[in-house]
Parts: sequence; structure tokens; C-alpha cells
Amino acid sequence: MCGEKQFSEDRIRNGCRKIAKSRQGSTQGRLDSFFTVTGSLSSKRKEPEVKGPAKKKQKTGATPGKFKKAK
Repeated sequence: MCGEKQFSEDRIRNGCRKIAKSRQGSTQGRLDSFFTVTGSLSSKRKEPEVKGPAKKKQKTGATPGKFKKAK
């Protein structure tokens, strides 16, 4: 090809190396095998955690800077 069609020998050699390298690699596996089905969780409900008494929030007055009264 180099003598007849005037192609660069370096480009042909690099292309052949690239093709040979791609043939050696393995193909990408299916995505279905990545996502496997796991066992189901127990059907029993968890017991609710016992928490201490909740603290009440104090009501605050108007928050400054949030809303301004129109004149």
C-alpha cells in the first residue's frame, strides 16, 4: 500500500498495532449480570425506637430581613 497508493508506512504500522491490541482485549460484559437479585428482607416490622421526650421549639418573633412591610 505504501508503494502503490503512497500511504505513510508509520500510519499503517500504527493502525495494525491498534487493531491487534483491540483483538487481544475482552469484550464488555452484559450489564444484567452486574445487577443481581439479593435475598428479600425479613417481613417483620422493626420495633420503633424509644426516644426521650422531645424538646419544644420556642416561637420566635418576626424574623428580621425576611419580609418587609409595604408602605
